[in-house]
Amino acid sequence: MSRNNRAWRSVSALVLALVFACSCSSGSQAPTASIKPAAKSTPAADAFTCASVQGLLGHLAAGTARWSPKSHPFDKAVAAQIRATSVSLQRSLQTARTVVVLRAVSSSAKAFNDVATAMTLKKRAQVNRGITATQAAYRQLKKVCGPA
Repeated sequence: MSRNNRAWRSVSALVLALVFACSCSSGSQAPTASIKPAAKSTPAADAFTCASVQGLLGHLAAGTARWSPKSHPFDKAVAAQIRATSVSLQRSLQTARTVVVLRAVSSSAKAFNDVATAMTLKKRAQVNRGITATQAAYRQLKKVCGPA
């Protein structure tokens, strides 16, 4: 049972990370429809790419907020949303201007594609590995783009 709990915590952490990534950095602010500038650490040339990627991840977090990987790890609708996010991330690579942002977005796209593929193939271990990869890719993305 503890192994299942670890997997559940891992998946929950991924979903929470995606939700928190797209929320305002200050809890007192209401979300706005405008795109926020990227963090100071983001190269100015990639501010748009980082904001777009953060928006994509926020959309995914909202769409998968009620998904239970423990109860429905192979949910077709969620897999489709994850795959669509991966495709959108791939498309956003065209706007990346620096190598660090290009690599971070590319690894995120690959990780999300791997999760969607594992869900489609109904391979629980691969889903878990893919989720771990998305967490690592997200950490790298936050490092180069800054917090949402």
